[in-house]
Amino acid sequence: MIRSGLVGICLSLSLWLVACGRPVTQPLSPLKPPPHYLSAPRSSSLTPPPDNWWQDFADPALDELVARVLKHNYDLRQAVARVAEMKAQSRVARAARFPRLDFNFQGRRERNVIFGPFFTRSPSYIIGRFNSSLAASYEVDLWRRLSKESQAAYLRLLQAEEDRQALAQILVAEAVSTYLKRAFSLCQLSVLEEEIDLESRLLAILQERFSQGVVDLATVKVQESLLAQKKADRLVLLKELKSLGQKLDLLAGVYPGSGPRRASSLCELNLSPPPAGLPSELLLRRPDIRSARAALAAARAQAAAARAARFPSIKLTADMGRISTALKDLLRPENRWWQLAVSLSQPLFDAGALKAQEMAARARAESAEATYMKTVLQAFYEVESALLAEEKLAQILDQRLRQQEALKIQWELKGRRYQAGVLEATALLEARRRYLETTRAVYEARQALFLNRVSLYRALGGSWPNLDRKTR
Repeated sequence: MIRSGLVGICLSLSLWLVACGRPVTQPLSPLKPPPHYLSAPRSSSLTPPPDNWWQDFADPALDELVARVLKHNYDLRQAVARVAEMKAQSRVARAARFPRLDFNFQGRRERNVIFGPFFTRSPSYIIGRFNSSLAASYEVDLWRRLSKESQAAYLRLLQAEEDRQALAQILVAEAVSTYLKRAFSLCQLSVLEEEIDLESRLLAILQERFSQGVVDLATVKVQESLLAQKKADRLVLLKELKSLGQKLDLLAGVYPGSGPRRASSLCELNLSPPPAGLPSELLLRRPDIRSARAALAAARAQAAAARAARFPSIKLTADMGRISTALKDLLRPENRWWQLAVSLSQPLFDAGALKAQEMAARARAESAEATYMKTVLQAFYEVESALLAEEKLAQILDQRLRQQEALKIQWELKGRRYQAGVLEATALLEARRRYLETTRAVYEARQALFLNRVSLYRALGGSWPNLDRKTR
């Protein structure tokens, strides 16, 4: 009677604590993003790029590189192993919600000796004891502690998978950016080689004129300085090309310097502009945002489990088996035994340890919420920044192309005058020099635009879908 009363008091107190306790709040959403990105173009042209955004550069060698990175990169292999670990941990947490069944067997045989003053020779006897049993146990998840722990473990698995996808996007973006830098460096080197040849021809002409007393020594030295500068620029480019190639090999999981090298025609490629009306919902595809959201949900589930740990736990156990002094009699019906039990455990005094654990779990949930909101805000910033840069870099490239076209026409006109014998060779070479310098400036502008496009793809979590179908 007294025991029944104590159980009733414990259950009543636990229910009262649940009713009066502060619930785990849901994540806030103070951000009110606009329906479309502010820096996105406003035209009605909606031409989507390929599903794999790097294919927008139309370079088979780049496609092969990305495939090698996704297959052989060791950072990605670590992330895959991490996902497998979290999957196993999720199964462990889920298994705690189900009954457990154990089989036990014990066998013992011993010889005992009887000592006493009345025995001239101590008698002995041999006994045996054999016991086999099945033990079943189950914890009643009355306060959903086990279900919340299982939910938290599953959410951590989702977080690990999103982290793997985020890492894959980072590595692909890094590989594509490095490939683009190397491709444009090769184009720069090609133009620079022509500039070096041009400067050498100009120096030869000036040295000949100096020997004739037409120009002074200072003019010759200026040209020598220009030639030396171009040769130094070539050495810098060669060093950069070697370094970029080694970085690509590292990303692809091979020994630096041993990967394949192929020429590229990206330097003359013209990218189509981003489509108009990019919806801000595209940001939800970013795996880092999904990872932060999963981490927040997991932290809140863990906080709920920490609170449930302060309430009574109820366990049901059932045991049955056979026991005998001889192994041959172990299966006889009269040697069967069984027992059923229920236990209730309620922490009464732990110096505030469980409460402190709940407070720590709540603090981790609040920290995860702040991380989630920061991740979302940072993602919006990256997209808006990339869209704004896209517009300005496109304008810069357009002006560079106009300048290049004007200098090309000027060079061609001077070439005709030189053929007609009314223009000196130095003037023609000077026109060619300005054209080549502008060509390098065009490559630099196009490279900056391409690298920013990679940043835009990464900020959006991939390429944009077919907006026509989504907006109908």
